[in-house]
Amino acid sequence: MSTISLNGQALLELLEFIAPDHETDKDQLETEFCLFEKTDPFEASDGSIMKPGVYAYLTEYPEEGIYGPLGEPE
Repeated sequence: MSTISLNGQALLELLEFIAPDHETDKDQLETEFCLFEKTDPFEASDGSIMKPGVYAYLTEYPEEGIYGPLGEPE
């Protein structure tokens, strides 16, 4: 079994990513997303180097890019 651990900060970030207007547009809460974890730095499609961590992308719009790493201090 494979697991991904998230803290509350990461969950709030994820909610804002997938449904920024969730309080007024409840349909946004139907948005599906995928999570994945990278344990080593990696190169994103735009050529930037990303840190290890948990990332998300919108299931229907993967071309829009990834969000993360989740739960990082601001």
